[in-house]
Amino acid sequence: MTNKILLLPLFFILISCKNRDELGLTNPVKKWVYFDSDKKFDKDSIKFLTYLKFDANGKCVNLFFSGNQYNSSMDWKFTKDDSILKISDKRFLVQKIYKDSILMKDLKYNRPVKMLNWSIVSKEL
Repeated sequence: MTNKILLLPLFFILISCKNRDELGLTNPVKKWVYFDSDKKFDKDSIKFLTYLKFDANGKCVNLFFSGNQYNSSMDWKFTKDDSILKISDKRFLVQKIYKDSILMKDLKYNRPVKMLNWSIVSKEL
């Protein structure tokens, strides 16, 4: 009986660790912009209309910068074992994680892409 009591808290700890956001995507103050251009990033010359907002329940939405929702909720999941970020039906290999940017590879088109925190990303990246 004692073993069962000890296993129950361990089970809940394992479940809670599985759902952790290893990338920092669910931070409520960050506005994640998907950037897939081969050109050098220049915040002053590029205007984004939308950004992604992620929640801890595995859902994300695309929002206009004005705050209105652009599309319906999408599923997202990050698997730490293989470093794959899946958003809807798109798959990305996460290569580097920084405080306000995530460098990835689009697995369908085999090209580099970035997720940038638009709120505080520097002009030089």
